[in-house]
Amino acid sequence: MHGFPPAPESRVTLENWRRSPFNRWSFQHVRELVPSADIPNDPAAGWPLPSDFIHMDALAIPADGGRVLAFD
Repeated sequence: MHGFPPAPESRVTLENWRRSPFNRWSFQHVRELVPSADIPNDPAAGWPLPSDFIHMDALAIPADGGRVLAFD
């Protein structure tokens, strides 16, 4: 949004705030558009997520028509 007040066609609203080009401004000013609150965290109280490494060659994604997409 440029100028004050911004022209009606360039105003960021709840209807257009997630679409380009309005999202460039709105993602940096979300608190001015949508009610939000800080949620504190405690890194010491977090739970580790389990993980297991896989070879990317073994990754296959089912696709339409019975095809399988390989990662490569």
